[in-house]
Amino acid sequence: MGFDKGVQVGILPLQYNEKSQAYEFFGGGYMEKNGVLIEDKYSNCIPQFYNFIDKHCNLNDIDGNDPFTQNFEFEEYKYTYNLLDISNIDELIAAKFKSKSKANLIKKIKQVEAKKPVVIENNFQDLNLLMELNKKNFGQDSSFNFPFREKIFADLLNLKLDFRMKTFLIQDQKASVSLSVKYGDTYTYMNAGTNKVDHPNLGTYVIWENIKQAINDKVEIFDAGVEDLGWKERWHLDRTPLYKFIKG
Repeated sequence: MGFDKGVQVGILPLQYNEKSQAYEFFGGGYMEKNGVLIEDKYSNCIPQFYNFIDKHCNLNDIDGNDPFTQNFEFEEYKYTYNLLDISNIDELIAAKFKSKSKANLIKKIKQVEAKKPVVIENNFQDLNLLMELNKKNFGQDSSFNFPFREKIFADLLNLKLDFRMKTFLIQDQKASVSLSVKYGDTYTYMNAGTNKVDHPNLGTYVIWENIKQAINDKVEIFDAGVEDLGWKERWHLDRTPLYKFIKG
């Protein structure tokens, strides 16, 4: 913690990981947009917080506009849309897509709409199907192969948050499930699982419907998290660079 004349003005929230024997950001390694929490007028003091770390540390996904943080090693991008002045998805697509890519996107959406999909809202029992389909799509790369990840998501749904689960039916068969959460002025698209074998463009439609939901909810930010995962660059989301700081 940092103080000015006895008043706390900033904090670098860390925890010590006994297994890796290193400091990491509070909450563990799967956090995003980490960094020193400090009043803007004290941003010149940010280097002091990192220099104060006296043991091995592995700090990931650091966000910061100050020169010191921006000199850290680049790690990955975080992807978002700013929806503050967007009233419908057509406006967003017009602003973000060039004519050729826009036409290709609309073609995919219409192909799925021709199948007359039905969306069921908030049937949270479909979480298991989401995880099953996700593992089929991504194989060993699926995050649900990580230890305890399935239990973490199941426990997460017990929290009193504004979760949005969408189950997509085609010809009365469940073909995709997505999970998002609305918190404050942000709609976070968390994860999805889709039967892409039988419905090749359904994944695109699922993203489309979640963006529409975010716009309808009148949030400021659509948060798609980190890593491209094969779609975020194609959707032309805004990129925020995140950095890493390793010591010892």
